[in-house]
Amino acid sequence: GPARSVVDSVKRKLAAGREAPNERRRGAQKHTNRIHVQDVCVTLLKSMAAPTPGQVYNVVDDDPAPRSEVTAFALAELGLKLDSEETLREPLPSTEDPRPGTLKSRFLEEKRVSNKKLLQTFGGLQHPTYKSGIQAIIRGDETPFRLR
Repeated sequence: GPARSVVDSVKRKLAAGREAPNERRRGAQKHTNRIHVQDVCVTLLKSMAAPTPGQVYNVVDDDPAPRSEVTAFALAELGLKLDSEETLREPLPSTEDPRPGTLKSRFLEEKRVSNKKLLQTFGGLQHPTYKSGIQAIIRGDETPFRLR
């Protein structure tokens, strides 16, 4: 939804001088699966127009990417630069044990998923990569929140 993009996270981080705890946790993830809200809405409309009961679709873009890469791209597109990615990062609390089955390991679980079935069934995405989605957000495209 609105104000939840990586662009908004970067702006909040710079304004506050540090990351929020949830952003620190997400920052430790290697890959993220993203989707632009416009593509979510179009997919829902297409699925309602041609229902396929019982089918499950991974509604994600074509490019699962490391969060650090996505953040770096957003910074570059905004014309901003951090001295260091670690400058604003505080360590995760030491009580979070990284061993399998512990709190920290559950927070860092991640999966890269395929959108092949989605694309075959409903066609291409308006924003097939995080780059086009970030660029649309920076341009001020608020579709579908503000229809033209």
